[in-house]
Amino acid sequence: MSSRDTSGDEGRSISILKLIGALALLALAAWFIFSNVETVAIKLWVGTVSMPMWIALLITFLAGWAFGLLVGAWRRRGKK
Repeated sequence: MSSRDTSGDEGRSISILKLIGALALLALAAWFIFSNVETVAIKLWVGTVSMPMWIALLITFLAGWAFGLLVGAWRRRGKK
């Protein structure tokens, strides 16, 4: 009887689960963003900006996503 290496299959199923989770999170974020379409005033240190809420939420989401990528890359680089 031959033994099979299943570590590749396990890694693939984890990757699929991560992809499904990421797509579900993206779908929820898109639904939340596009259900908030009214214009809002955002007070900053130097003034006030008016924009549709979905744009403000999209900017916040993208900034958080980019920060997560940077932290992940920084952590991976530190483990070497």
